[in-house]
Amino acid sequence: MLVNIEAISQRIRIFSAEIAACFDNSDWENLAMVLSGRQTYLEEILACPVDAETRQALANLVELILAQDAESLKEIQAQKKKLLELHLMLENGQRAVKAYRAG
Repeated sequence: MLVNIEAISQRIRIFSAEIAACFDNSDWENLAMVLSGRQTYLEEILACPVDAETRQALANLVELILAQDAESLKEIQAQKKKLLELHLMLENGQRAVKAYRAG
């Protein structure tokens, strides 16, 4: 398999755009599928024997992906925190309603 860095970069940009769209739409099921597809793609690409220059370009792409994933993880954690806060508010509201009905 011939490794074309520009084609790989373009495919990674497409994956990144799909991941961003999943975040924007809170589409967590599709996010899992996109991430799985990206993982499979990367495994196939990284399994190919390449020269030193191409290997460095691939390493740079992987570093970029890791940086993007770190940012995505921050966003996921922020979303999780918001959901936990909303859940706590809901529980408190339900307790208040029960107390009001009992009183």
